[in-house]
Amino acid sequence: MNGKADELFLVNRPLARSPFAFARNGQFHVFAGNGSQQRLQIDFSPNRYQFWDDQGHSTSGTFSPDFTQPGTYVFEASGTRDKAAISRFRITDDAVVGMFPFPEFQAPQLTKARPFIGVRTLVTNPSELDGTYNRFAMALVYADATAQTGFWGYSVVHQLRISGGGATLDVCRYDRLEYRLDACPAGFRKTHALVRGSKAGFWRLLKDDGSGEQLDFAIARINNQNVYLAAGAVQGPSAGIHDLQLRVGLPDAPGWTTGVVEGPSWKSISGNLALPWNSVAWNSITLGAQESRHAQFTNEGQWHHALSGFSTSPSSPNLKVGGGLPLLGLQVIGQGAGLTVGVVRPLDNVGYPHGNGSFTLALADAAPLVDPRNGSYELSAANGTRHRLSLDFKDGTFRIEDSQAHGETGTFAPDPREEGSYVFSSVRLPSGSTAAKFQPTGNGIVGTFPLPDAGSSPVYNVRPFIAARSFVTDAAQLSEEFTQFTTTRSSAGIIDSGLGATRINAEGTQLFVCNNWTVYAFQACPADTILTYDIVRGDTPGAWVATRTSEPFDRSNFQVARLNGKKVFLRSTVSAAAGSYSFRIGLPATPEFGTGRAYGADTDGASVLGDFKADRYDSVRTKVDGSTDNLSFSLAPYGGPAGLKGGSRYDVPSDKYGALQTAGLGVLLGLRQNVRTQGYMQLMLMNQALLEPFRVHVTLNGSPTTSTGRGSYAAPPGSTINLTTTTDVEWSIFARCSGCSSSPTVATNRQLSFPVNSAVPGFIDVTARKLSTGAYSLLTIEVGPH
Repeated sequence: MNGKADELFLVNRPLARSPFAFARNGQFHVFAGNGSQQRLQIDFSPNRYQFWDDQGHSTSGTFSPDFTQPGTYVFEASGTRDKAAISRFRITDDAVVGMFPFPEFQAPQLTKARPFIGVRTLVTNPSELDGTYNRFAMALVYADATAQTGFWGYSVVHQLRISGGGATLDVCRYDRLEYRLDACPAGFRKTHALVRGSKAGFWRLLKDDGSGEQLDFAIARINNQNVYLAAGAVQGPSAGIHDLQLRVGLPDAPGWTTGVVEGPSWKSISGNLALPWNSVAWNSITLGAQESRHAQFTNEGQWHHALSGFSTSPSSPNLKVGGGLPLLGLQVIGQGAGLTVGVVRPLDNVGYPHGNGSFTLALADAAPLVDPRNGSYELSAANGTRHRLSLDFKDGTFRIEDSQAHGETGTFAPDPREEGSYVFSSVRLPSGSTAAKFQPTGNGIVGTFPLPDAGSSPVYNVRPFIAARSFVTDAAQLSEEFTQFTTTRSSAGIIDSGLGATRINAEGTQLFVCNNWTVYAFQACPADTILTYDIVRGDTPGAWVATRTSEPFDRSNFQVARLNGKKVFLRSTVSAAAGSYSFRIGLPATPEFGTGRAYGADTDGASVLGDFKADRYDSVRTKVDGSTDNLSFSLAPYGGPAGLKGGSRYDVPSDKYGALQTAGLGVLLGLRQNVRTQGYMQLMLMNQALLEPFRVHVTLNGSPTTSTGRGSYAAPPGSTINLTTTTDVEWSIFARCSGCSSSPTVATNRQLSFPVNSAVPGFIDVTARKLSTGAYSLLTIEVGPH
C-alpha cells in the first residue's frame, strides 16, 4: 500500500482534517470492554449514532453535548439501569473514546456500561506493524456454569515488540510487574510468528501456545502513531472459563505530558462486584509531573475526588507507578498517541484471577471536569406549577424560579440520614427543617420543595416534583405508548386521580388518549372512546402543544423527557380558574416490573422510602413535621396497560392504589372514587438504598433465631413472636401485624411482642430508627403459612 496506512472506511473519509464536527462524522472500528468488536457510525448533523456487530445486533439513538464538559457528548442510551448518565464519548480526528452499555457475553438481552475505543484507520501493510508497545489489558471473567460475567475481573500490563516487518511478536507475559521485554524474567518471554487474521487489518499468532496471548489484534493509527488494539474472549485456566479482554498497547517512548485527560474507567476489588468500589465511571484527571488529581463520576451517581503521587517505574522507565483511581493498589500509567491508559497491578500472592482490576482510558486536551449534576433543570411539580431549578454541587447552592423569575436562592447539603439525598435550606420553612430534599439520577431529579400552591402565590406548601434537562426536540422521536398517572384539583378544591393509556404515533404528529373509566391497555381501548390530538411544536425547544382534533379549545402543553435512556411524558399546568391544577406523568408501557428499593416523595409533602416486592409494597413516610408512618399494600397485575400493578392497603382494604416502575422511576397513585386515596401520588427513584440495615433478634415461643432484615416463620396458633433490636436501634411508634390475633405489645422501645394466629398468613411491618443518625429503615417478617 505504498507505505501508507489504509483508511478503514474509505467512503466516509473526511475531505480534510478539521476541528469542526462534520469532519468527525463517519465510521469507527470499536474495541469494547465486554470483549466485543463493534462498528460505530457517528453523524453530528442530526446528532445520531449507531453501534452494530457481526451478528447483526444493532443499537441506535441520539447524543447531545455535555454542557459541563466541552468536547464531551452524552449518549441517550437505552438498556441501562445506571443511576448516572456515564454513557458518553470524546472524539478526535482519528479516534473516539467512551463508555456505552454493550450486550453481555452470550446474553445480548442484558447490557452493562463498558469502556471502548474506536478508530478509523488500521495498518494493513505488515512492514508498518513494527514497534515496541506497552500493552494495558482489562479482563472480565465469564463462567459457563453461572452464565454470568464480571464476578471476577483483573488487569495486567505486558510489554511486546513486533519486528521483522511484521513477522514476529515477542511479549513478556509476567503479570505482577511491568518488565521491559529485554529484562523479562526467564520463562516469561514468549516469541510468536504472525500471520494475517480473517479480517482486513487484523493479525494473529501462527500457533497458539496456550499462554493466553492468542487474540486477533489490529494496529491503528492515532495522531500519526501506532496503537495496538484487541478485544475478544480468551480461554481461561480451565474449561468453562473465558476472559473477556480489551487490550490497548501504547508506543513505548520517553516523555511525560502534563495536562487534563478525560475518559471512562472500570474497576473491581477482590474479584467481587458486590463491593462498593466496583463500578464504571467517567473521569477527569489532571496530570502533573509527579502527581495527579482525579475527579470521578460513577454509574451509581457518586462523585469522588482523589490526589495521588507517582514516580517512574523501576522496571519500565517509560511508565509511571502511583496511587490508583480510587486507591485500589499500585496503578501503572502510560501515555502515547494522545492517549493515557492506567491499570492496577495484580495483588501479590493471589492466584487467578489476581484479585483486583482497574482500567482507565482517557484522551488528552480536555478541560477540567465539572460535576455533571451541575446545571439547570426544568421542574414539574405535582401541584401543577413549573419552575427552573439550578444546582451547583461544588458550592452547594441552588436557585429555583418561575417563568417570571420569582424564586429563591439558597444552599443544600447531603442528608446524613439518607445516602445520596440532599436537603434544601429554604427560607420558606422553619430553621433546621429537612422537609425539602432531593436525590439526583442521571439527567433527572426527584424531590420536594415548598412551592406556591395554584391560585395562592403567597402560600407555600411542600410538594413533590420531578425535574429533567434532556427533552425530545425531534417530533419523530416522540413516538411511545405511555401509562399516564394524573393528580388534579378543581377550583372547588376537589382532589382527583386519573389513570389511563395514551400513544403518540410514529411520526410524532398525533396523540391518542383512551378516555374511559375502565383502565385499558391502549390496543384494547374501545375505538369510540379514543380522543385524537394534533401535535405541534411549542414556543421553546422540547415543548409541544396537543390540540384535540374535534375540539380546538381542548389543548395542552407537554414535554417528553429522557431519563435513564427512556421517555417520560410530563404535563404540569395551573388553569386560569384560581386554585385548580393538573399534573400528569406518563411512563412507557412495559411488561417489566422489577423489585427493589426506592426513594421519593408524595403529594402530602412527605419524603418516602419504599420497598417494591413482587406481591407487596412497603414504605416509610417522613412527614413535613418530622413524624413518620407507613403505607403498605398488596401488589398484583392490574390488568390493562402492560406492567401496571394494583392492590389494597393491608390495614384499610378499601384504600386502593396503582403502581408502575420503569425508566428508573416508580409512580404510585391512589385510585379515584375514594376521598382517602384519590389524588394521592408518590414519585420514586428506583433501586435506592434503604439507609442502614439493622439486626433484629427474633424469638418464637422462646426459641431464639436471628434475621438480618426479613425472615419467614411458620408460627402455630397461639404462639408469640418477640422482636428485640440492638442498643443503637429503637422501634418507631408504628408497628402492625396482619396475621396476628391482637395488637402488638410494646415492652420497651427496643422490644415488641406479637401474638400470632397462623391460620391467617400475614406480615409484621415495623419501622426502626437508628439513634446515632436518626435514619429510618423498614422491616417486614412473614408469619403463618406462606
